[in-house]
Amino acid sequence: MDFYEKEPGVYVTEEQEDAPVVSGTSVGTTQVLAVTEWGPTEGYIEVDSFGLWKKIFGDYISAAHPAWKQVKKAFLNGALRVQTKRVVHYTDPADASTCTAVKAAGTLTDGEATPAARVRVTAKYAGALDVKVVTSEASNGAAECFDLAIFVKGIKREVFANLSEDISSDDYFMTRVNGKSYYVVLAEPAVANAKHVKASQEVTLSGGNDGLTGLVDADFLGDEVAGTGIHAFNTFGDTAVIICPEEDLQTAKTLREGIIL
Repeated sequence: MDFYEKEPGVYVTEEQEDAPVVSGTSVGTTQVLAVTEWGPTEGYIEVDSFGLWKKIFGDYISAAHPAWKQVKKAFLNGALRVQTKRVVHYTDPADASTCTAVKAAGTLTDGEATPAARVRVTAKYAGALDVKVVTSEASNGAAECFDLAIFVKGIKREVFANLSEDISSDDYFMTRVNGKSYYVVLAEPAVANAKHVKASQEVTLSGGNDGLTGLVDADFLGDEVAGTGIHAFNTFGDTAVIICPEEDLQTAKTLREGIIL
């Protein structure tokens, strides 16, 4: 799969995996400002298929946060592109560094009697999504390699076979995984551990926070200078349909009456 990013917005595309649907009249670009299960908290992401949207932003949450359903409807109704801004709580919407969403993390160790850190695993995005990494012996049998599987809510979502611990190899684990996984980012400790990653270990990432406690209208309205909330879309210079599907109708009303982009 191919994964591309660019600023100030982000455009992601890959080969279509879902069965094609019959579209209605094209509505060009749809912008969605909503709470999602997963995805980046900075800027917005643009996708051209619902299948790709699900990989980045996750599953349906609840009637209170129905972005999943609204995005599916948008594509079924002919949207060519959907741009999504994930909303989380900021203690100060004018300061993007005050985002309360936190990335989960964990550590893969070596196989020594007293285990030492070998690979640091950090969630690609902030949130409390159930992500587990599982190592096993390399499919190619090489001692300096290992296989890595990524499980999300108990379902195997990604597999990276024959990852090398040799930084000079094209299969070096950071090169193969980072930027390609939708769920994790790998890193070596500052002082590299010379021992091999232990096979057959499972690590569930912990410490993540969805950043929804204290969520208020101000988090949707955001700040123009900081580019938070709806102002994340300010860098888009074309016409778009904007959707804020949150059950909190006051938020939607506030956006309709109080924002001029």
